[in-house]
Amino acid sequence: MNKQELEAILGELKSELEHSQFAKPSSRQELQQLIDKIEAFLLADELATEHALNEPINDAVTRFEVTHPKLTSILNSISTTLSNMGI
Repeated sequence: MNKQELEAILGELKSELEHSQFAKPSSRQELQQLIDKIEAFLLADELATEHALNEPINDAVTRFEVTHPKLTSILNSISTTLSNMGI
């Protein structure tokens, strides 16, 4: 997998985020910040940024797996893609 695939999955996440309802507005903001981090990785391609992504993605998966299964599925795809890229 490569950056193009990651960008495609990230587009899915953005779309799903737009259509999702959250009980707390901070949840939407948290996911938007995660998207921003992933986009920064795609632009910067720095080792420190790469390692900074795994923990926030895993935290988001844990937090939203019950309430937002579609978002969780997309986040898992992003995590798998990053792993396949060696991150």
